[in-house]
Amino acid sequence: MTVNETVNETVNGTSTDVNGTDVFWNTAQSIPLGGFCFLATIASLFGNSLVLYASICHNAIKLDNVSVMFVQNLAIADMVLTLIKMLPRTITFIVGKYVLGDLCCFVSAQLNTIPATVNVFTVLAITTHRLRLLRPPYRSISTTTAKRIVALMWLIAPTGSLIQLGFGSSSDFDPIYVTCYSSVYDNETAYIAVAIVTGLFVYLPVLLVIIFSIILSVIAFKHSKKTSDDHQRSYRSLVLICSMSGLFVISLLPSTILLLFGDDTSPFVKVLCSYCYYINSFSNPIIYSFTNKDFQNFLKSLLNDFISSIRKNNRVAKEETEKK
Repeated sequence: MTVNETVNETVNGTSTDVNGTDVFWNTAQSIPLGGFCFLATIASLFGNSLVLYASICHNAIKLDNVSVMFVQNLAIADMVLTLIKMLPRTITFIVGKYVLGDLCCFVSAQLNTIPATVNVFTVLAITTHRLRLLRPPYRSISTTTAKRIVALMWLIAPTGSLIQLGFGSSSDFDPIYVTCYSSVYDNETAYIAVAIVTGLFVYLPVLLVIIFSIILSVIAFKHSKKTSDDHQRSYRSLVLICSMSGLFVISLLPSTILLLFGDDTSPFVKVLCSYCYYINSFSNPIIYSFTNKDFQNFLKSLLNDFISSIRKNNRVAKEETEKK
């Protein structure tokens, strides 16, 4: 089935049978693109699962309770986004054509904005909360309030998806970007509505994240000059938060620049720029491992236990072999 046939057979408000649509790229191009998707998928699912396990079962991320709650929510949103967008891409690159069916295409095209929006909201919540802790009256919000904020994020996030479905959006497979997309952008009125929601729920929060991150970076620089334990702990926490928010903004830059100035850019560069956003999905666990000593110690302990287990199993196997 060609792409044109797929689009022509689309019924408004439903998903077409897109199975069998070949990937646009040749083998030499598919290897780096598919390799990135594969590594990003594994790193995101493993790394964020580790963050959840470490923070819930071992209290291994030493931040205040509210910040830890936001970190956990960010890990969940990143994992959901990976399952919805990157995992289907990885499978499609491996097979060389789309084989996951209409339901998966619908989820990938219509619901991907939910975890992506929660991701943006959570980064904004983390930076705002940290700034609140460092400015008068130096009070943290309660964990109950934080839970309500997290719940509100997930309640507001489907707005874009609901608009798409309300305008009868269909789900089609794009062999260039190797993903399913919503046809809502073909409807001018729907496009304007989605653009407004995107501006309010994505670009405005990102602008606030940039402003707050700059302020936090200045405060972190000032704290780095002071030697007291309290200031050094605050400095390490600020480095973690600023690294998260900074990399989040950087991961958005290529696709944003492309959107504004990239009309004549080659398809391969466009795809690379769009994929840069997903660096954010697996980078946070790496940031924690470099900036949070407690998480570092947890990883070292986990690795030592794993090595000890392998040595013990090898020793037992060797003893059993010698007995025989």
